[in-house]
Amino acid sequence: MVNLAAGETGGERGVGPNAVGKGKKGDVVKVTVMLANMDKWAEMNKVYVGFFPKHFPARSAFGATGLSLGAWIEIECIAVLK
Repeated sequence: MVNLAAGETGGERGVGPNAVGKGKKGDVVKVTVMLANMDKWAEMNKVYVGFFPKHFPARSAFGATGLSLGAWIEIECIAVLK
């Protein structure tokens, strides 16, 4: 399981949640999740709900093949910095 809160990337080149710089979790307004295996949905959702405990940004999730570097998950976040 990937620990988003700790910025764990499972050996991938992802940069983790600290890449936002001055932004905060509450600034995230949209998340797109791509899963290589949709059977991992429940596992991903459990981590997602723990990562955004106060508000849930709009989210799209879908199955995808050929994710970069053999990753099983790719997450894109869009934040509005105030």
